[in-house]
Amino acid sequence: MPRHVEQRGHVVTYAGGNTESADLHEIKRITDLGQVIAEMTDREFGGAFNQDLRVPAMGELYFVPYKTLMNREKARRLGIETKDHLFGGVVDRPFKGTKAIAHGLVSEAAQRPDGWSEAFSDATKDVVLPGFTAFNHNEAVIAADKLFQAGYTVRGKRTLAAGGGDQHVLNSTTELTGVLTGITQDEMATFGYVLESNLQPEGLSIRSIGQVEIAGTMISYFGTQRETKGEDGETRYGGSDLYIARGNYAALLKHVDDDATKIAIKQARTFDNAAEKHLGVVASRRNYDIAQGQIDGQLVSGVLEQSWRIGGASGPEVLAIEAFRKDPALQVVTGSSFNQFKASGDFNVPGGARIHFEGNDPNYDEPMVTFTTLTIIK
Repeated sequence: MPRHVEQRGHVVTYAGGNTESADLHEIKRITDLGQVIAEMTDREFGGAFNQDLRVPAMGELYFVPYKTLMNREKARRLGIETKDHLFGGVVDRPFKGTKAIAHGLVSEAAQRPDGWSEAFSDATKDVVLPGFTAFNHNEAVIAADKLFQAGYTVRGKRTLAAGGGDQHVLNSTTELTGVLTGITQDEMATFGYVLESNLQPEGLSIRSIGQVEIAGTMISYFGTQRETKGEDGETRYGGSDLYIARGNYAALLKHVDDDATKIAIKQARTFDNAAEKHLGVVASRRNYDIAQGQIDGQLVSGVLEQSWRIGGASGPEVLAIEAFRKDPALQVVTGSSFNQFKASGDFNVPGGARIHFEGNDPNYDEPMVTFTTLTIIK
């Protein structure tokens, strides 16, 4: 006998005040994946969360937030206590959900926000690229100068920016000072600014390593990202190609032969374990970008950033879990997400793809399509 709606509960998307910064194609993709999660977990899809319309008959809510939730008490008031209550993650300080945690401070006396963990920085220093996080303008300049003195070209990153946005390759502290004029001290003190050794573009590879769990079904994966271009000529995220195994990282490693992927998985696991131990992260979706490339001719590998929220690779993640839940014998699939812009040529959507969005996104003002493909392996 089917359960009543109030017993099954609802899946809802949660903007948390971020709709003004979300692209239309992202909103549509998040909504579509929320519907998939609802169907595979025998829940109703409730659309966008609205506190004013929340009623007991909706039952327990499962949230699909646009961003990492950065206030644990607010999350608890929503009913989010564990990773089983959301697709994404929760932290207790705003900076913990950003790129800021990827590097340590420039000195023991450096400015830091409440909740900063030296233990986390110590645990992850060997799995990230050389760099620092600064929480005021003066220390950002000091950090950059240290990297310049060590012979590095420097990449500056605003920590709230998604993907490769708001980043600058810097060759001097004078260039950095110009960039910092556009960042308020309040933003610096709250979210920090990252100064990191810059990898040479030749041979650069960004690997995606992740683990996701929905309703007791866990997947782990490795993959790579693709780039594409829009009408403005700007390079944009084009999608991800993933190899996805049922189970934990140990299960995934049974399918890995090359050393570069093994190194990336080891680095992601080290970062992930440290985050759980020292930062108290609660997350059902844990994704890590690993850069592998060269600095002055030397091969290097390091975690660039974490993603404890729905992301570009989440189409394959969710559809893979759906496939594993339908077929208990299935162990491995491959999946790809795509962002295609008209400027890059005619759309090429294969049969069987799940289309999340097709049309004009006002933030890009050009035709685009986003979709996911999944292939059963064994």
